[in-house]
Amino acid sequence: MSNTIVSQDMDFGNWFQEHVSNIKWHGDEGQGSCPLETHGGPDQHPSFSANRAKGTWFCHKEGIGGSIKELAERLGVKPPFKKQEKPRGKVRKKEITAVYPYLNVEGNVIFEVVRQQPKDFLQRRPNSDQPKKYIWNVKGIDTRIPYRLPEVTAAIAKGEIVFVTEGEKDCNNLAAMGLVGTTNAGGAGKWTEKHSEHFPAGAEIVILPDNDDAGRDHARKVANQLTARGCRVRVVELPGLREKGDVSDWLKDGGTKEELLELVGRAAYWEMQLELENKKGGLPTIYNEWRKLLGNTRYCLDNVGNLCHKKFMPDGGFEEIPICNFLAKAVKETTRDDGLEQKKSFRIAGVLAGGIPLPEIEVSAKDFSGMGWIAPGWGLCPNIEPGSGTKDRVRHAIQSIAYGIEKETVYTHLGWRKIGGKWAYLHSSGAIGTANIIIDVSESKLERYELPAQTGDLVEAIKISLNLLRVAPLEVSIPLFAYTYLAPLCEPLQLAGYEPSFLVWLFGESGSMKSTLAALFLCHFGKFSRTSLPASFRDTINALEKKAFLVKDSLLVIDDFHPVPNPMEAKKMAQTAQRLLRGYGDRVGKARMNSDLTSRAAYAPRGLGMITGEDTPDLGRSATARYLGVELKKSTIDIQLLSETQSNTEKLAQAMRGYIEWLAHELDELPEMLGKWFVSNRQKAVSENQHGRLPEIVAWLYLGFTMALNFAEQTGALEREEKNKMLAKSWNVLVGLGADQAVIIESEKPARKFLGILRELMQAGTIFLRNLHDARPVSEPGFLGWFDSEYCYLLPDLAYKTVQQFCIGQGGHFPVGQRMLWKELETENLLFVEQAKRYTTRITDASGRRLRVVKLAIESLQ
Repeated sequence: MSNTIVSQDMDFGNWFQEHVSNIKWHGDEGQGSCPLETHGGPDQHPSFSANRAKGTWFCHKEGIGGSIKELAERLGVKPPFKKQEKPRGKVRKKEITAVYPYLNVEGNVIFEVVRQQPKDFLQRRPNSDQPKKYIWNVKGIDTRIPYRLPEVTAAIAKGEIVFVTEGEKDCNNLAAMGLVGTTNAGGAGKWTEKHSEHFPAGAEIVILPDNDDAGRDHARKVANQLTARGCRVRVVELPGLREKGDVSDWLKDGGTKEELLELVGRAAYWEMQLELENKKGGLPTIYNEWRKLLGNTRYCLDNVGNLCHKKFMPDGGFEEIPICNFLAKAVKETTRDDGLEQKKSFRIAGVLAGGIPLPEIEVSAKDFSGMGWIAPGWGLCPNIEPGSGTKDRVRHAIQSIAYGIEKETVYTHLGWRKIGGKWAYLHSSGAIGTANIIIDVSESKLERYELPAQTGDLVEAIKISLNLLRVAPLEVSIPLFAYTYLAPLCEPLQLAGYEPSFLVWLFGESGSMKSTLAALFLCHFGKFSRTSLPASFRDTINALEKKAFLVKDSLLVIDDFHPVPNPMEAKKMAQTAQRLLRGYGDRVGKARMNSDLTSRAAYAPRGLGMITGEDTPDLGRSATARYLGVELKKSTIDIQLLSETQSNTEKLAQAMRGYIEWLAHELDELPEMLGKWFVSNRQKAVSENQHGRLPEIVAWLYLGFTMALNFAEQTGALEREEKNKMLAKSWNVLVGLGADQAVIIESEKPARKFLGILRELMQAGTIFLRNLHDARPVSEPGFLGWFDSEYCYLLPDLAYKTVQQFCIGQGGHFPVGQRMLWKELETENLLFVEQAKRYTTRITDASGRRLRVVKLAIESLQ
């Protein structure tokens, strides 16, 4: 008697009912939502049909179908068998003979194909809850990844050949010879466009088909797909290969690596083949879905797969007028939202006549209607027929079948955003306060702004953040700490009408570790080091302004303002500093124009900016009032504490996440409260002889410091008594920094600067004055005027030009013109005039000449 297991009839109906959602039966025919993972999401419009009598199925969206056994393989589950008769005799237990892991690009196992003996293949996936255990199905897992993907990606990057075979064993045998091979799970016929996406244009591909019809059909399908993507594909049929044999059999029968590479060298590159008819006649099954999509439009397919326009005839019929040799449809509409503008793009899929899939491409909305995206995206094969209006018909056809496509919004900025009536804080890997939000800041290279998924031990994280106050002198650490925790308050302060409008300028000589310290504070918002800061003075000003706009409610560190010997480079760096100071100081961006000369919204900064440099810029009083200078002197950092904190930078980001979550609960109430605190603190700073913008800077920083310590107290990381001591100390430090900045601003007054430069030049002997009674000629180099016992008499043009040239030689410029300079000198009672608004005085020198001079008190130049 036979020892084989004899099964009774398969119970197809119950099996379909278990694995296909929403299936409804009409006799033996059923329709439901497709369970395959190739839809990019739930099957909203049921496209799956099944026959429970025959055990067959078909997905109309994907244009694929087959037996129930094939469907079970795709889903990674067992096919349906009813209760089986007990075997007669002893049944051999199946044993695992090989395991083929499928890895993603990062090298993580996604699923495994398991080979058993007697011959059978199953699929399983790692059980994340139980290490070293497996779940024996791949439901919910996208299995459309090439085998040995990390090696494939590396080989393509090096320009090496990648072999495509029909089985994992073949790939492993090639690897044993030092070659890179790949395949797809499930064998022949299971390669999809998703597999092809891992192979960029220019990749060198060699396909080794099995020696049977299924193998050759599989090779042709893969070759067509990869060639359409721009890969350089060769198909090599191995000589002397046994019937149904593969490359492993060829190697076993004596084939060598050298012979294989010689065959590859002689093979011609693949030219796409049109598969015009399937076995039943007509177009390939891939067109079934397209026919359905075009059914209620003015368009149809001809018998080779061209898109045709229906020209209706008087008798009620229509003529098929070809308009292009491909089909295209939008599969996704994406809106990229930066908080100021919304830019749309469309994901377009296509099929070339003959059933050859075209790769999905992204097309911007502004480029879509012109149809100029076809050749750059798909090459020369897709072709629109000539004729007036033909392009527009192709465009119309694509839009006619675009109803119900997937739509997504991608946010391209950081910081607070109200989405669906709820506040969320966006960072590169998600959002705090809401779920299912797509963030993409890769275009602006802001991926490092990534907050952790959880706060972890929040009390410990906050204490490590507070330790930063001890890493550097308090005159440095307090303003940096306050500025860091002020950043997430930009949105509520803007709503209150008091958005922070200043920069912190951290400066110190080379080797003072200013970039290292700035990076450490920036780690509150992500993963940074002194070599990976998000911006620098090597960037263009347009790039910096765009980043300042996108880094919303966060901190942007702009590194390395430094002296340069080249005057043009020095001027460029000064101009960049000026633009940044104006941008952050006035919350304005550079005006922009559209191509039609209409105005575009400007990219104004929406977060906080910190500049590091060896010095502060010489840009005049107005620019100096827009930043707070913080000097870091050499050898003042606690190196041991710095190293300890650097080893725990992830804790800083955890502390910031906890702070943001704490703010999120009350964000709608914060503007009113913060506004009142700001006004009160500003008035307090004014009463302590702070002038101009400085009381606001002190008030903003003290607000950030207060909110950080309140958060620390409420989470149990800081006692109230200690908090109050720290607040009192911080106020004194911030007021002191404001006073220091006031001295710098005062020295930047044009009148003071003019006189200071003249004194310096006189002390150096570069310029000189003569006694008013000295009658010698006045043409000597360096001569600027005369003096007597009470006054100095300067030649106005010569004096102004001398100071101006001195400033240019120092890499700067003098901030005002002559007339404004004389006016400021008069305002400060340093210049004497004979009549109102006439700033020069007429004198007679010892030789009797009448000259116009500016008359200054002699003490002003002593």
